[in-house]
Amino acid sequence: TNNIIIVNKYFEKRVGLALGIAISTVSIVGLILPQVVKILMVNFTFEYVVIIYAGMTIVAGLIGALLMQPVTNHLVPVDANIEEDPFLMTREEVKVETKKK
Repeated sequence: TNNIIIVNKYFEKRVGLALGIAISTVSIVGLILPQVVKILMVNFTFEYVVIIYAGMTIVAGLIGALLMQPVTNHLVPVDANIEEDPFLMTREEVKVETKKK
């Protein structure tokens, strides 16, 4: 679904944890929402229940759309004047070392 795509765009290190939270939230909402609709059906007519449900869906969608921001807004700028650590290996050096083993 869309939440898997969005979570993968925002997270690099703890993707599993983020996906677990996102999917658990969807599951919990899936358990709670029918109970809410059942309570609404007792207190309101069917037409009002449909309008309330549509309103809840629109509000949830708008909140999600408003919170969605490009990933580039959250990136930390790198200072070009910073010296590289001589003890760290570059990606190419890591590839060469792993091929040797």
